Amino acid sequence: MKYQKIYIDTNVIRDCIKRRKDYSISLMKSIREHKFECITSIFALLELWNIEKEEDFFFKKVRRGIELNTILRSRRQKDLNVSELNEVNDRLNGFFEEYDFIGKVQLMEEGWRFAFDIARTTNIEPGDILHLATALGERCNLLITGDGPFIMEAKRFVRNNKFSLEIIDPQEAEKLFRQSSKD
Repeated sequence: MKYQKIYIDTNVIRDCIKRRKDYSISLMKSIREHKFECITSIFALLELWNIEKEEDFFFKKVRRGIELNTILRSRRQKDLNVSELNEVNDRLNGFFEEYDFIGKVQLMEEGWRFAFDIARTTNIEPGDILHLATALGERCNLLITGDGPFIMEAKRFVRNNKFSLEIIDPQEAEKLFRQSSKD
């Protein structure tokens, strides 16, 4: 199989944590079975904590009967207590214990150079720039994300700069790995 190093984006991890998309869960099992090297970034971890805290904050306010506009105005002032924060940490720790084969890397100097080049020449959002730059800096040959606009822009950047990084969604990756198991 041609994939030696795979980068997993935040949304694929959330699919697994929330058990919301079977193909992402199946994909992660395939990555484990094939013993591919699999990484995500420290930035993805920060995104995960933020998203999980936002979701818990939102549902806490909804349960209290607070109006949507009030919740949205106050979402940058989360009031989760220690117990609620520990629940978020437990969910994320549980995922990384179950999928312990996923390495966590930080953007190195070369990755930051990629990030600046990407920012100057594309319409990719800053968070997604960090994912793409990390995958390129770590010499991954596959980046898996469920973000359609990111896929389109990232493919264009990779193609224009002649990088050898394939970018696909988790459903496509799961089918690809399942097919390779049959071959």
